[in-house]
Amino acid sequence: MFYIIEKGTNQHVIFLLHGTGGDAKSMLDLGKRHDPEATLISLEGTVNENGMNRYFARFPNGSFDLDSLAEETAKLFKNIEALIIEHNLASYRKTILGYSNGANIATNLFKDFTTDFDQAMLYHPSGVRPNVPFKPQAKLRVFMTYGNGDPYLTEADFKFLKQQFEAADIRVVEYIHNQGHQLIGEELIQANLFLK
Repeated sequence: MFYIIEKGTNQHVIFLLHGTGGDAKSMLDLGKRHDPEATLISLEGTVNENGMNRYFARFPNGSFDLDSLAEETAKLFKNIEALIIEHNLASYRKTILGYSNGANIATNLFKDFTTDFDQAMLYHPSGVRPNVPFKPQAKLRVFMTYGNGDPYLTEADFKFLKQQFEAADIRVVEYIHNQGHQLIGEELIQANLFLK
């Protein structure tokens, strides 16, 4: 899996996962905005959909290919574990930040694996595999966002995803705005408050 790393000066690492059509460079500015001193590792999705990078495949009707999701989630987990070892990040505070498709695979990561993440920032996630509960996550705190005009997710699905996290004893902070699937300034401000 192709990635870009920018070494920081503190003991915080942020793993960055882009939305559909993004690449490894897409999320670096957002990562710097959240913590300019953190080490940033931006991973690029390996699935190509009509010339656009994604982390897992969809069927032509837009539904998720669950076999692809399982396979690519396992690859992502192994890559993250390897990068933590390779770059001596085991003692760092660890955050995973995903937008849209990136947030979806990050969400599934917590359903398939017990991780060492301290925080997850999930911008506009969809409810992947809603019948599957989350694995125990000893330290994880989650910040998740939703826009009332989002064409890809209903508020009921967003609330159910939050409830699933809470059912697994994962602490959640939500932020809802009146726009659509895009990120807005106040959303990023609230995310920074969450990180602090």
